Amino acid sequence: MSGIRRQRRSSEGWRALLARFACSGQTVTAFCRHESVSPASFYRWRSLLGSGSAGAHVPVARALPPAPYPQVWPPGAEPELANGWHVERS
Repeated sequence: MSGIRRQRRSSEGWRALLARFACSGQTVTAFCRHESVSPASFYRWRSLLGSGSAGAHVPVARALPPAPYPQVWPPGAEPELANGWHVERS
């Protein structure tokens, strides 16, 4: 991507950038061009941190808890698997 230099920002730096965007009145494309940020990075960090509220703490990565039980379907509603196999009761 031409014209955009790489800069590492902390999560606080991204929060500040998102707060500036909220007050800017610009489109994402125009704001990102002005701040030398790729729109993809902007959208990713906005989804991770929310709308840019400074008091909100959002974890960047979290593991999903294991499923408490296996998926069970009622009789006759078993799904077709992608490889052509079909689930049957024995």
